[in-house]
Parts: sequence; C-alpha cells; structure tokens
Amino acid sequence: MKLRASASTGDLDRAEKYYAKGRDAGLKQPNIPADRVKLWNFRYEHAMARLSARRGNPAEAEKHVDVAKQLVNSMQELKAQQQGFIPYLTGYVAFYAGD
Repeated sequence: MKLRASASTGDLDRAEKYYAKGRDAGLKQPNIPADRVKLWNFRYEHAMARLSARRGNPAEAEKHVDVAKQLVNSMQELKAQQQGFIPYLTGYVAFYAGD
C-alpha cells in the first residue's frame, strides 16, 4: 500500500498525487453513475481534508470537509453507506488542529 505509506510516513505531497490519480482513474469508468462520480470526488475531498490538516492548515481542511459533506448529502443510493465517514473526518481534522 504505497498510498497509505506515503501519508502515514509524512510524504504528503506524494500521497496527494496518488489520491488525485486514483480519483481520475475512477472517473474514467464508462457510463459511470452519478453517485459513483460523487463517491470518487468525496474520497478525494476526504483525503485532501486529511492532508490539509496534517500540513497544519485547518481552514483549508474545513473547506474540504464542507465539500465532502455536500457530496455525501447529494448522493442518492450511496448516501447511507458514506455518511459514517463524516464523523471520522471531522474528528481527524479537529485532532490535527489541536481541538
């Protein structure tokens, strides 16, 4: 798992590149349903919020959290499955912000 190793070892720039590559690859799915588009973008915003928090930028992290929440709230079929990730993200950002 190179991606997790990058983020967990502090190579945040490398992790960011891999998160973007993953999202971009996922969005290339033929005939991708609207909720899957939102899911890939949610995962990316989730990652960007965590990276921003780790970089010591809580304001930027909160912007990504807000976008992530909006994406989940706009989902139709996947909303119930993804809502549980929001409290984790909120707590993660708060932890790295020293809150």
